[in-house]
Amino acid sequence: MENKKKTRNNRRNRHRNKAKNPNSQAQPTNGQRNSSKNNRKKKPLKANEIVSKYDNLMSQYLNVRKKYFDQHHKLGTKKKDALMRNYTRSLEELERFASKLKPWQREILESERTEAYPLDTQYSSTHDLGLIGEIEEGSENFLQVHLNELQRARPSYADDKEATSGTMDDYKAYKESMAS
Repeated sequence: MENKKKTRNNRRNRHRNKAKNPNSQAQPTNGQRNSSKNNRKKKPLKANEIVSKYDNLMSQYLNVRKKYFDQHHKLGTKKKDALMRNYTRSLEELERFASKLKPWQREILESERTEAYPLDTQYSSTHDLGLIGEIEEGSENFLQVHLNELQRARPSYADDKEATSGTMDDYKAYKESMAS
């Protein structure tokens, strides 16, 4: 075991004590090295690249979502938070990708993936209905449909304009007077 530790340390530290060449050029820092990459103009994605990139981001999102919901009840708070961050980050990446697409790229993506499946119009075509239904207004209010007779008989306070006033001390005094 002692030998393994020595070899690991040797592997980690093998570049530390090397003599430096006095004639070598100074290496740029990470910020300088990557700045040329950031300044380059990105080429627009081709049709097949759009679909493959979307598929890749979608599969990453689905994997992270599955992992988050499968492991949510089993893990501690820190790991739950990490999974949640991964989940939201992958969703944001997917949404950011879709929002940055140009109109012609968006059309390709919609035709290939997001709207690739036709609408299910079997019921509407067999019953001679339109694709978008008409809104039918009934005689009853929508919320009153779910009320029973006793609830419907109660008075409505919708027209009540009286404002309540008083402090918490007033309420406590009122409550004590009612108790005694």
